Amino acid sequence: MIDSQSYRGILFFVTSIAVFFAVLQHFGISSVFYFWEIAIDIKIVSIFGYLYALYKKQKFVLNITDLKLFPGDWYRNIIFFFIPIFIYGFVAFLGLIFGSVTLTPLENKPTVVLAALFDLPAIFIFSITIILMEEMVFRSILLKSGFGSHSNLQTFIVINIIWSIYSILSIIDVTEANFLILLSIFLSQFSIGFFLSCVVMKYRSIWLAYSFRIGMKIIPPLMMKSVVLDADPFFTTHSLFFSAEGWLSSVIILLFAIYCYQQDVKMIENQTNFRKNIA
Repeated sequence: MIDSQSYRGILFFVTSIAVFFAVLQHFGISSVFYFWEIAIDIKIVSIFGYLYALYKKQKFVLNITDLKLFPGDWYRNIIFFFIPIFIYGFVAFLGLIFGSVTLTPLENKPTVVLAALFDLPAIFIFSITIILMEEMVFRSILLKSGFGSHSNLQTFIVINIIWSIYSILSIIDVTEANFLILLSIFLSQFSIGFFLSCVVMKYRSIWLAYSFRIGMKIIPPLMMKSVVLDADPFFTTHSLFFSAEGWLSSVIILLFAIYCYQQDVKMIENQTNFRKNIA
């Protein structure tokens, strides 16, 4: 999709634009503005602008099927949305056993949950302009382009390192966080990105990744204390190990991602061998 020289250039551009707007964010200047209720992120718009410039220079060939916009089976989207419940339910369970997690009084939590559920349709629609566009860039265009000049594993690692940096600089002021918090958030974002890359490669659709990210946007802050968001969760902890962006949830997701990657590689090898035998 993108030639190798331009591919390196856009990776540098994505990182640079993330750093640039992180500096502006530190001084109170947000990259996100709203058109009615629709959020527009200048960062992702700038990346699409860069891609359009490459397209005009014939260094980027756009194949609509490569964007993986086919929605797939609706029930899988529902399953992927609810996966975080099982992940953080397990984290909370282990935290309660080891005494590092406590169940907090209910107070307004049922109201918060109901409000989140009623807001789901709006969240899915209004997140398209940011989250879905990010998935199009990182999990379809850049991922597909990287396969042309690197191995699948190298591409997964490079793309998701850059996506992790991009995400961290979007959600937190790095000057106000200590090294362990930054490392924990980085591992969290990398494990999520690696898992979603495997999902997109297997199912050929970014909508499953989109559903999972919406689930991760809503469910973890409701279930477990976050180091990023000021939420009122069902479970609280003072341990970075058990927090919403903590080490345990990241390791669980990363291990599952590695397993999915190995299965994807076997599937691709089997398909290749089948074609060779047919030929």
